[in-house]
Amino acid sequence: MQKKYNLALIPTKNSAAVIALAQKLSVISDKYLLGERSFPHVTLYQFEMEEKEISSIWEKIRNIWNEKSIQFTFNEFSCLTFDNKIHWVSLLPDNKDIYI
Repeated sequence: MQKKYNLALIPTKNSAAVIALAQKLSVISDKYLLGERSFPHVTLYQFEMEEKEISSIWEKIRNIWNEKSIQFTFNEFSCLTFDNKIHWVSLLPDNKDIYI
């Protein structure tokens, strides 16, 4: 049976600071927040797959991505919608920090 998976970047530094910031946002939001047991992350890819196939996708990712680290500096944000029901407010990294 296929299961749902998310491939995400999870910071190894400053995670506690990001979690603390998310907790501070609770004073202005009573809806969606980073859960108490969630890690701050950037989702790269969502997919469904048999569990036994995970090692093969990991090998493909390792072959495609050869960067050792990524640093983001967020200087601005965007706000957009595709259906006028859900609006996305996104932090935009400085272009000089993107390695593609």
